[in-house]
Amino acid sequence: MSLFGGVIGSVVGSTLKDIINDAPLATFMRDTANEAIDNIVGNNKQGTSLECQEAARNSDVEDAMDRIAYGVA
Repeated sequence: MSLFGGVIGSVVGSTLKDIINDAPLATFMRDTANEAIDNIVGNNKQGTSLECQEAARNSDVEDAMDRIAYGVA
């Protein structure tokens, strides 16, 4: 049973490694996140802070999402 689990773990681990190392996928994910931020910034009826807009424009996805999540936007 542990041999079988080891094989499954190896396959899953190598698949995750391939995904992480896949530059086109990483680019797609970053672009999708940036597009989502742009949509949130553009559709926010109350307006957003300049810091959040700047973070979104600079592709600082994590900072922009934190600002949106914590209501600093």
